[in-house]
Amino acid sequence: MPKDLIKPGPYEVGYLEMRVDLDSSIILLNEDFRTVTVAVWYPDVKKSRNLIKKEVPARFPVIVLCPGAEAGLDVYMILTGYLSSYGFIVATFPSSADQYTYGREIYLWEFRQLQQEYLKIAATRAGNMNIADPDRMAVMGHSYGGPAAILFALSDEKVDAVVSLDGTDICRGYTAKMAEQFPAYNPANLRDPFLLILADASYCIGEKRSLDFFEGITGTDACIVELFKFGHEHFGYTPSFNADPEVKQSFEIACLYLLNFFKAHLYGDVAANDWLLKSPEELGLPKELFALKRKMNE
Repeated sequence: MPKDLIKPGPYEVGYLEMRVDLDSSIILLNEDFRTVTVAVWYPDVKKSRNLIKKEVPARFPVIVLCPGAEAGLDVYMILTGYLSSYGFIVATFPSSADQYTYGREIYLWEFRQLQQEYLKIAATRAGNMNIADPDRMAVMGHSYGGPAAILFALSDEKVDAVVSLDGTDICRGYTAKMAEQFPAYNPANLRDPFLLILADASYCIGEKRSLDFFEGITGTDACIVELFKFGHEHFGYTPSFNADPEVKQSFEIACLYLLNFFKAHLYGDVAANDWLLKSPEELGLPKELFALKRKMNE
C-alpha cells in the first residue's frame, strides 16, 4: 500500500445533532420535511491533547456541506471529521431528493428551494455555536449539492469560498435549468474563490458534460482538480475501505486540496495559499492520478 498522504489534525473531533423546524411561513411541497436534522463536527479543544504550539483560535470558521441525492448524515463522516480535526466546524444535513418530490424529477424548483432553506439553517445553527466565527464561512456540495452550494454562495454575503465535489454544475442541461429557475445562477456573478474537484462524472458523460459554468467565472480565482481514478460516489462512501490504493490516494489528494483551500480562504494562511499554487511535481504528489487547471482573477 502507498504511504498515507494525509494525517488527522491536532484537534479531537466532537459531534452533535440538532433537530430544527422550518419556519411555518415557508411553503413546502412535502410537509414531512419541515423538520431537518443538522449534524455538526467541531474541534473539541477541551478533549484535545498535544495541540500545536501556536495559539488555539478563539473562534473557528464554518463549512456547510450540501449532500448529494439520498445521502444520510454519516455518508461524508471521514471528510467532515478530517476537516474538523484541522480547526473547522463542519455542518451538514440529510438529502431529501426525490423523496421530497414524491419521486418526480429533482430538477424541480421546489427541491432547490428546500436545499437553500436547509443550507440556511445549517449555516445559522453552526454559526451560532459559541466556538464559531460566522463571519468566516465556506460552502461545498456533492453531486446535486454542488449547484446548491454555488447558489447559496451567490445569495449569502457571508460566504468566503465555495467548493463543488463533482457537482452537477458540470452538466450542460442541469446548468441551463438552474439558470432558468434562478437568474442569479450565473458564473459571472461569483465573487468567492471556487474549487471544483472533478471525478469520473459517470452520471454526466459525453455531450451532456460541460465546463461552461467554470469557464464563465471571471470575478474570482477558480481551480479544477481532476481525479482520473476516482468515482463520483467515493466522496461520500469513503474509499478508506476500498482495496484499490489509487482510489485511496485520490481521496487523500482531494482532502489535501480541500484543507489547503479552506485554510487559505478562511484562515488567510499564506503557506496554504502557496501550496495551492504549486504543481503536482512540486508537491511530490502522483501526477498520474490527477491534473490541475487554474483561472486567476487579475
